[in-house]
Amino acid sequence: MDPDAGLIRRMNQGDDEAIEAFVRKYYPQILGYCCYHLRHRQDGEDVTQETFARFFASLDRYRHYGKAANYLYVIAGNLCRDHL
Repeated sequence: MDPDAGLIRRMNQGDDEAIEAFVRKYYPQILGYCCYHLRHRQDGEDVTQETFARFFASLDRYRHYGKAANYLYVIAGNLCRDHL
């Protein structure tokens, strides 16, 4: 079983530890992506926070077909473009 699928299932059940594990797993990658595109650490941190906020806000509609990271990158990319 895909480890992300298990985390997603647990997050949908309200498991705070799964949410924390998910953020720990992907936060550094998304932060690096945002900082690279925005060229400013504070802006990158803000957009990274918003990326995760939007992901969790739409978690009940999220369908895991592959890597959750891909979905996070799509959200982050859109937010970076909006920010710029």
